[in-house]
Amino acid sequence: MSRCSNARSRWPARPFPPHGYSCVRALNAHDLVMLPAEDGGYALIGGHRLPARLFTDMAWGGSEVAAQTHARARELGLRVACPGTVWDLDTPRDLERWRMLDAAT
Repeated sequence: MSRCSNARSRWPARPFPPHGYSCVRALNAHDLVMLPAEDGGYALIGGHRLPARLFTDMAWGGSEVAAQTHARARELGLRVACPGTVWDLDTPRDLERWRMLDAAT
């Protein structure tokens, strides 16, 4: 199994969801893995190496940041996997969604 040396997540799912396992497996054949969020951002990014240039001069908080990050990664020659799309916690509405799902488990 591949190791992920760097990862950041804003993903509320518990326990570790199936997309999480897909991300770990994707690193066997890719340099970078991302889980784009429904709102155009991303909920998880990880990889063997995350060059600083990947995150420089990005439109943080916008609905295009996942697409921009993916395009930048390709420009840097990184092989990128996006095994799924998820939602993350950004707004009070997202928090309520998480609470409803958490209460159901």
